[in-house]
Amino acid sequence: AGVGKGDGVLFRAMFEAVADGDATIQVDAYDKAFLSNSESKNIVAYSESADVKVGDSSVKPAAQIIKQIDADGISSDYTGDVAASDVVVEAVPTNAKPAVGEEFYVDFKITNNPGLYGYTFAVKYDENVVEPATGVVTELNKAIEVKYENDEGENKPAVSSKKMNDA
Repeated sequence: AGVGKGDGVLFRAMFEAVADGDATIQVDAYDKAFLSNSESKNIVAYSESADVKVGDSSVKPAAQIIKQIDADGISSDYTGDVAASDVVVEAVPTNAKPAVGEEFYVDFKITNNPGLYGYTFAVKYDENVVEPATGVVTELNKAIEVKYENDEGENKPAVSSKKMNDA
């Protein structure tokens, strides 16, 4: 394949608000892996959550959650300051206050991308408040800014939205 280069939208997911409440949405390590480099080793990175308040909920918005994913692919809560030079994947909703029944996107944006050669991660969310919605993958992929060049010289999304929102 190739190396995923650049900063910006790594992938986009579509959700539907299903009940009043407050939901945290975040990308996290999965099976001791997250983002990997050319040597198939984990890149130390941070994941920053998004808070989505659905409907007329009187629930106080959740504080942003920061996870640190270490070189062994182990994820843990992080309460320190994230340096400006650290690799960060942040969840950014297009609508942080959707109504019940409304669909919205969450862009997962990477900064300080050292070049991705692989990825394995999970998207975590409160399934009582939001759930993945079926989106047209080609439309979701148009938002992706982190690309790799394939064997035919075409720029392709480094992370396709297919796994999360297959239509």
